[in-house]
Amino acid sequence: MILADTSVWIDYLNRQITPQTDLLDSCLIAVTVVMGDLIFLEI
Repeated sequence: MILADTSVWIDYLNRQITPQTDLLDSCLIAVTVVMGDLIFLEI
């Protein structure tokens, strides 16, 4: 299970390529990715 920080989600949704967004992209396919309620509200 992975919990990604708000900054990673923002970069991912803005299609910025970073090592963290690449890891998030691969984790979305392979493992469970969770989003906390505060992270959801920040986005």
